[in-house]
Formats: sequence, structure tokens, C-alpha cells
Amino acid sequence: MTRPKRRRRTRLDPSLRRREILEKAVVLFARNGYGRTDVETVARSLGIAKGTVYLYFRSKRELFLAAVEYAVRRLTEKIDEEVRQASGPVQKVKALVGAHFRFFDEDQAFAEVIAREGGEFRTRAETTYDSIHTHNARRLEEIVASGVGLGVFRRTDPRETSEILANLLSGTIYAHPYGHRTGKVADAIEATMKFLLHGIAAGAGNGTRNALKRRRK
Repeated sequence: MTRPKRRRRTRLDPSLRRREILEKAVVLFARNGYGRTDVETVARSLGIAKGTVYLYFRSKRELFLAAVEYAVRRLTEKIDEEVRQASGPVQKVKALVGAHFRFFDEDQAFAEVIAREGGEFRTRAETTYDSIHTHNARRLEEIVASGVGLGVFRRTDPRETSEILANLLSGTIYAHPYGHRTGKVADAIEATMKFLLHGIAAGAGNGTRNALKRRRK
């Protein structure tokens, strides 16, 4: 009697398996939170043994932080790609702002897991919030310096200006996951760009100074 042939289990390439685990972990940590998600749940949802997950991540904490870093990498790669494709300082700023807003609007599980990290591990030396802020500040500093050199932006300290702009963007990390921002993303991008380029003064230069003089009288 001929024995039926046993089906060989396809072995996933280690890098692909790691990514598969991270993507599933992002979804589960975002949906259920850190406390209510364990390694076994992640493994079971992928149809693999818990031990397989431990081959890549030594603990739940390590898995969670790796999932957060994976989400951050997705965001920074998206920002860099859109900035590279844009031409001119103004369009590059808009590309950076747009990539940032769209990421937190479209990739909601990734946005949620990034926001959760700040609450779960406040004592870390550098949080995700810090790394995103640093990335945005560096990109913006390059763009602002270029814009000042071309005469597109007024003379200003690129580092100081980029820090201020990066601080404004950092608020979106928590705005969307916790329901503090409503409306269309396109409108939010346009409103942010108007604010970045024009501020809130009723006029520029002399108009602002005259308004201040009137208030002093």
C-alpha cells in the first residue's frame, strides 16, 4: 500500500517571518493594548508556535518595542520618499507635513501603537515621540536652510525654526488615535501650511509692528 506523501511545510524566509510577526503584533497591540496582548495571542493569530515568536523576540516587551520601531520606520520612510519627490522648499515642507498627517490618518494601527508606547514606557531614555521629532526636525532644518539660501523663506535660524515646526507636527502623534482631530486630512494639511508660511498676524512686517504700537498707546 502506497503511503500518502506528507506535505512539506513551507519555511518562510527569516526576514519575512519577522516582518509578518511585527505586522500582526502592531494590529493586536493597537487593538487590545499592551497589557491585554501576549506572545501566545500573536503566535496563534499567525498559526505558528509561540516558540517561533521567541526565536525573534525574547519577550513581550521586546516584541512591543520592535513593533513600535517598525511603525516609526514606516513613517520616516514615507516622509523621506515624499520629500525626495517634491521640488522646491515650499513643496518639500508640504510633502513632509502631508506624509505625516496621512500616515496617522490612513495607517491607524501603526498610529495607535506609536501613541501607546509613550503611555506604557514613559521612562525610556528616548521614546518614539523623541525619534519622530528628531527625524522631522533634521529634515525640516535642511529644507529651511535651502529655502533661506534661495530667498524663498525669510532669513531665520534654520535649526530654531525647524524645532518649532517639528513641535507643531509632533502633536499629531496623539491627536488622531485619541480623537482630538476631526475633519478631512487635506484640509488639515492646507491649514497647517497656511500657518507655517503666514502665521496668524493680520499683516506682515510693518503691519504687525503698527498693531503692537497701537496696543501700547
